[in-house]
Amino acid sequence: LTADELRRLLLAAKQSKRVYRGLDGLARYHLYLVAASTGFRASALASLTPESFDLDDTCPVACLAARNDKSRKGRVQPLPRDVARALKAYLG
Repeated sequence: LTADELRRLLLAAKQSKRVYRGLDGLARYHLYLVAASTGFRASALASLTPESFDLDDTCPVACLAARNDKSRKGRVQPLPRDVARALKAYLG
């Protein structure tokens, strides 16, 4: 996706009133935000919990457990600060 296409996707999800696969628009917005920021696969994204994120650190991160990582090594993926702020507000 181009940056403009991603912005439009995020905005459409955020404004959506539709529930899809148990996720409302706001939940999908945050899911897409994490997906675009981390590059994690769908199964890895599905394994994330609020405890998977360290959003208070000087370098906010999403942590993927080894059992959920395709390489089985685990992964710590830095997050942009604006993404971390959005997640902190949503998860808090």
